[in-house]
Amino acid sequence: MAGHQLHKHADHLAAASEALHVVGWRKAALRRDLGITLKPLDRDPLTIPPGMAPWEPWPAHLAAERFEEALRDLLRARHEMSQPADDLEYDHSEAAE
Repeated sequence: MAGHQLHKHADHLAAASEALHVVGWRKAALRRDLGITLKPLDRDPLTIPPGMAPWEPWPAHLAAERFEEALRDLLRARHEMSQPADDLEYDHSEAAE
């Protein structure tokens, strides 16, 4: 349940930040008109691609490339974590000390 709540909070925070920085809603209107009570982020949390401004929507091809890169990293990490323990190298000389 905690994971679900954390996910919902992140989703609402992203919506608040996007409404302010991308769409252009004023802070007072976020609460009054949209019912958003979270304080939006002040800084864009993503690495800004060269030639782009903070909060600027990425072109579709760039978003797809970034997504695929992150997915490959996650799949590689999952694969590495699933390797049997006997495949890991162990320095026996340090254990003898």
